[in-house]
Amino acid sequence: MNTFFRGVAATAISAVAFAAMPAVAQTAGDPNANQADADARAEILAGLTLTNVAGSSLDFGSIVVLGAGVVTVPSDGSAVNCPAAAAVCSGSTDVAEFEVSGSDGKAVSITLPNAGSATDELQFDDGVTTHSIDITEFETNAKLDTATPVLDGLGAPVLDAGGNPTFVQYDGVLLAGGTATFPVGGSIALAAGQEPGLYEHTFTVEVNYN
Repeated sequence: MNTFFRGVAATAISAVAFAAMPAVAQTAGDPNANQADADARAEILAGLTLTNVAGSSLDFGSIVVLGAGVVTVPSDGSAVNCPAAAAVCSGSTDVAEFEVSGSDGKAVSITLPNAGSATDELQFDDGVTTHSIDITEFETNAKLDTATPVLDGLGAPVLDAGGNPTFVQYDGVLLAGGTATFPVGGSIALAAGQEPGLYEHTFTVEVNYN
């Protein structure tokens, strides 16, 4: 009888000892082993300011039209492309110069107008009819990349109004000292029998940080 009670008592003591053990033990000597640090940061950039350099405009000069053809004023300062069979070009030509300012050392992308749109054309109103010359291209020699797609914050391609991917067409203007300048040239398509007159148009250029 006495032996039976001793066995029960021993079993009860073992159960109590087992229940007192912790479910998860921390690493010995390191009370914060289940914690870690990470840095947080935010870079504040100066707002971009874009201005048309005073006195500069995209000027195709004076043209006598002989037939249909394309006249180009390159942005790199090279000679105007004036096809002899289509036109006789004279007078001064020029590119539009722009200055962008912002945070020093940052890269800025340039977005030029879509020259294929109906809104980008030179116009002349003779008081009866509005005549037009199509602008077939705007270009800048800051152009570096026409193959890299623009991606949104999730890494998906940014689509234009027609559902097509857009590209980083103009990239690599660096704000050395906080400023940079770039030229814009372009091309126009003359029609045979183009009405004489002074044709004009205002176009918009946009810049953004890369």
